[in-house]
Amino acid sequence: MEWLSKFSARYFSNRSYEKGVRYYRRGLVRLINGTDRSVTASVQGGARYSVFLDAEGNSLNVRCSCPWYDDTASVCKHIWAAMMAAEAGGYLSAVSSMSSPVIKTIQPRSHFDDDVLPPPKPGQNDRSEWRQKLALVGSPTTPGNAPDRNAGERQMCYLIDIPRSNVAGNVILRIAVRKRKKNGGWGKVPLYERRVTQSISTSDFTDRRILAMLGGAKEDYGYSSFYYHSDSIPASYRITPELGTILLPEICKTGRCLLQSSPDQEDLPVLTWDEGSPWRLVVEIRRDAPQNRYLLKGTLAREDEKIDVSEPLLAVPDFVIIGDRIGTLQADNAYRWIPMLRQNGPVSVPEKQKYDFVAELFNIGTLPFVDLPLELQPETTKFSARTFLCGHSADRSYGGDYL
Repeated sequence: MEWLSKFSARYFSNRSYEKGVRYYRRGLVRLINGTDRSVTASVQGGARYSVFLDAEGNSLNVRCSCPWYDDTASVCKHIWAAMMAAEAGGYLSAVSSMSSPVIKTIQPRSHFDDDVLPPPKPGQNDRSEWRQKLALVGSPTTPGNAPDRNAGERQMCYLIDIPRSNVAGNVILRIAVRKRKKNGGWGKVPLYERRVTQSISTSDFTDRRILAMLGGAKEDYGYSSFYYHSDSIPASYRITPELGTILLPEICKTGRCLLQSSPDQEDLPVLTWDEGSPWRLVVEIRRDAPQNRYLLKGTLAREDEKIDVSEPLLAVPDFVIIGDRIGTLQADNAYRWIPMLRQNGPVSVPEKQKYDFVAELFNIGTLPFVDLPLELQPETTKFSARTFLCGHSADRSYGGDYL
């Protein structure tokens, strides 16, 4: 019997919702009495406040004795906490059968005053205290699994931040949550959230799996390490090659992995996972006869494909983004050639220094595959092995005969 989702996203502000969840999780709600149509409870906040909930017709009438309710006649955190406890305790089942129910605030204070709770009606408190407490741990709505107030109203997206990834030398993944618009479509993705409320991301199994894997990633602080509140998770992560091999294909499968190429970009294309073989770095050296020089440039190649190393949007250890696809990159220990060539362009070598250049090139310890023109390729010489037997006269100074 779940009915909370009928109200949470429409009636409660983020602040009231989050504080109400914390009150409920901390056990600050005490159910006084309740039936399938009404509940009376007390909630410990700055003081102990009385809350009354009553299902009538197609509405849930609510009332709280807190100052906020008295001043504004609007729903508050205490009411939300009491509603969570009521559902967990198995009360107000009549609400679940309502179609598009509404919340109505009761005014003036006719049901009870601030200090005295109404006595239970005959047969109203039909569940003993021990049954109420067991219901709190047996219900799907437990303190460790609060209802998702935004189910169907918000959607988690995964952004790969190209500018920051290029600077960091790793994939920088940011989490953002977009809201559903009144016309049923999705609104714009917020680009600069620093933290995301965790409770809005747990309704989808794939998102839960991804968040669990992100627990092994390093938070990318950017310009701030400020934590907003305890029920939130970081919005930015630095993805290591080891984690990315598992995580990035899963994120792409959601269809919500988006590519942010510039800080003010509004149209974010969807990024897909490249199932092809890994790209490999190849260093090509070619003669530029008109300029009397040799040029060293980098390319990425696989099977029948070859592109210039400057073409990808992103090339970091183990991963490369080309167009709207992200795939694997095989550079081994020679990765540092990639940022050098992407940032500085081809290396120009005067023709008269070509042999010195090749000699120094092959003295570098971390060298990728090198494609040399024929005139610069080193010669290969084969030596035939010959066997010799050498003998010398025996030294008899220590006794004995020796060959």
